[in-house]
Amino acid sequence: MIKLTAITATFALLAVAAATAETDPEIFILPAINYVSIDDPAGDIDDAVAAPFNLRWQIPAGYDRAWYTESGYISDTSIDADEASPAITYDGWHIGAGHAWRFRATRELKPWVSVGLRVASIDYADRYLVDGEGYRTDTLPDRSATEYMLAAGIANTWNISGPFHLGVFAEYAMPVSSDMSSSGLGLVLGYSFSDN
Repeated sequence: MIKLTAITATFALLAVAAATAETDPEIFILPAINYVSIDDPAGDIDDAVAAPFNLRWQIPAGYDRAWYTESGYISDTSIDADEASPAITYDGWHIGAGHAWRFRATRELKPWVSVGLRVASIDYADRYLVDGEGYRTDTLPDRSATEYMLAAGIANTWNISGPFHLGVFAEYAMPVSSDMSSSGLGLVLGYSFSDN
C-alpha cells in the first residue's frame, strides 16, 4: 500500500509540474551506484552497495535556477551478515522535491547544484544473525520504514545531439528522521524540451 501511494504521488507531482511549467522543462534518467549505511535495530550496516534507478523532472525558475521533483527505485539488494550486523534484503521507492542552481565555471563546466527533501518507503526482509563462524543463529522479523532525508547533489551534462544531454552526477542523502544514509555516483541522460 505504501509503495502504491509513493508511485501515485510521484506521478501526481510530475503531472502538476508539467501542467504549471511556464518554460520548457527537462527530464533526466539517473542510474547510479550508491554506498548505503543502515542503522538497523539488530546492528549497524556500513557501506552496503546498491544500484538505484532515479528519474528527475526539472523546471526552470529563472536564470540558472530550477525546481525539481524526483522519484527513484531500489530493487532487491542483499547484504550479508557478520558478527556485528544482520543480513538484510531491502527494496523500496523514494520521492522528493527541491531547488537547483547552475554555476558557470567554464564553457564546458556548468554544474547544477541541488538541495531537496526526500521521502523513502523501504522494506527490510530476510533479516537474520550469524555467529563467529558464519552460521545462522537467529531469524529476525521483517520490517518496513518511512525514511526522511535531506539530499544534496551536483551534476554536469554536455549536449550530445539536439535535445539529448549526457553527464555525470554525485549526491549525498543524510538522515533527517531516518535509519538510512547514502552517497553515490552515476550517469545522467537528459532530454530538454526547449531544444526540440
